[in-house]
Amino acid sequence: MTGNAQFQVSGSSDIPQEETDDDHILQLVDMLGQLPPEMLAKRSRHTRYFDDTLKLIRSDVGSSEVIEGEPFQGPSLEEAFEESRPDGMEAEERTQVLGLLRRLLTYQPALRLSTTEHLKDEWSHSIQ
Repeated sequence: MTGNAQFQVSGSSDIPQEETDDDHILQLVDMLGQLPPEMLAKRSRHTRYFDDTLKLIRSDVGSSEVIEGEPFQGPSLEEAFEESRPDGMEAEERTQVLGLLRRLLTYQPALRLSTTEHLKDEWSHSIQ
């Protein structure tokens, strides 16, 4: 929509897949908010990054067991969108687009918009 990637996972054959996956999860949490506890619990390495209350305790991805500095908090979906928002987009349209994106990118598949629901969305319908 803005022409910019919202999630960037830099892959390299030198970086173990589990660390790449960790980086991706951390970016998702920054952008979309905390994963539901039942989803996070499926990740064996979640305790490396989140405490018992699911608060982020580290964002440095790597093999070190030593936490380095304060956790980095990347931009939320709203902040990233605002940085890349097309010129001339009015506040009402911004609200509609962000609402649509939130409903499309929700973690729980049962709550995610279907294709039909997406096409019936007020903003989607207005650009057809």
